[in-house]
Amino acid sequence: MEAAAKIAVVEKYIQALTTKDMNLIREIFAEDATAEDPVGSEPWRGIAGVVKFYQRAFDVGVEWNSPAQCAAPAMRQPSRSVAAPAA
Repeated sequence: MEAAAKIAVVEKYIQALTTKDMNLIREIFAEDATAEDPVGSEPWRGIAGVVKFYQRAFDVGVEWNSPAQCAAPAMRQPSRSVAAPAA
């Protein structure tokens, strides 16, 4: 994959996270993708698992709103949880 294509995927990923766009999440990840958080926990498997992982994060108020930090070959996207007011 060329550098420009990699950058485009990272930009689409950041857009998906900041806009909470589950369709972009589905588009970016492979059918056999996994998500693991915290590292060492049981992974979320397959696209359905990855989508559920991100949806649960959005549902509890996690926001990805800071710039990505890239260092080849990895990318780090800081996040923060926002507690919902008590009902």
